[in-house]
Amino acid sequence: MHCDIEANWLLNQYCNYQCAYCYNSGLGKKKAFRGLADTKKIIESFDNTGFKWLIYMSGGEPFFFPNFIDLCRGLTKKHIIGVNTNLTHNAVDEFADLIPPQRVSNVHCSIHITELERRNLLNDFFKKFHYLKSKGFYVFASYVLYPPLLKRFEKDYRIFKSQGVIIRPKLYRGVYAKRRFTMSNVLNRIMRLYERAFFKPYPKAYTYEEKQQILFFIKRSQEEGGFKLEESSESEIRISDVYQDQKFISDFPSFKGQACGAGKNFVRILETGNVYRCHSDKRYLGNLFKGTLNLLKEIQPCRVPFCRCPYFGYRYVLKNKINNVNAALRVL
Repeated sequence: MHCDIEANWLLNQYCNYQCAYCYNSGLGKKKAFRGLADTKKIIESFDNTGFKWLIYMSGGEPFFFPNFIDLCRGLTKKHIIGVNTNLTHNAVDEFADLIPPQRVSNVHCSIHITELERRNLLNDFFKKFHYLKSKGFYVFASYVLYPPLLKRFEKDYRIFKSQGVIIRPKLYRGVYAKRRFTMSNVLNRIMRLYERAFFKPYPKAYTYEEKQQILFFIKRSQEEGGFKLEESSESEIRISDVYQDQKFISDFPSFKGQACGAGKNFVRILETGNVYRCHSDKRYLGNLFKGTLNLLKEIQPCRVPFCRCPYFGYRYVLKNKINNVNAALRVL
């Protein structure tokens, strides 16, 4: 799966779920599909760069992108893709049947338990998960440890394990207020700004006891799932390694001043085609769909105080190719 460049591509901002912890919650389809929906043009845009891409597709829910299966078929002729999905779309089985698994880095299945229960889709999740696995895809499931869900995670872990799915715990990154309101989108945005100003952000806000509990959850998941956290394990280290969470359980890491391959070996692409160095560094690198992509010529130092997407930070900051987990745990 050697590729010239890696991208995290936000296809759209629409999702059929309404998770309390998601920044996309409440966005309508009109705003969600503001980007390019021309499948042929998108595929040509990636091909015309001359690079072999590893394209990690997220959203929103990627499967709601128009002609998503055709898009995946076209991209996988020359490139490798990865998909982050909630597994609710009817086209998941079609994806498993038509897309060659050797051209897919991973299928990251996000468990949003309250929405699964509300929509009575738990058994549907298990069925699709195992169908993808039976077709040869590298598939795994993660579960966001949103503060109100911590108390029920143990029960959910056992339920999923009984169905042959080992959950990977995932840190919640954001703010949380115990009291929630039902209001319009405008007031919701005001409330979220208020929360960011007056509430301590997670993962920093987890208590010492909660952090110890989460570390136990992570270790157990690794052992029972046979997963590893090693630099040599490409299947884990390439995008899909949510076990990196134990490295930043107390706060986001800082790589400022250290050489980072973001902008040269990795980029973030928005639904409009605009390309940026990474999730934290908003350095504009042109527009992929307009043919104006201009990658950095050399690896350059990180310019931001904190890395907002450590999965890529740990991968592309050169001095952190091998990170000692114990060093992160000492700050607890």
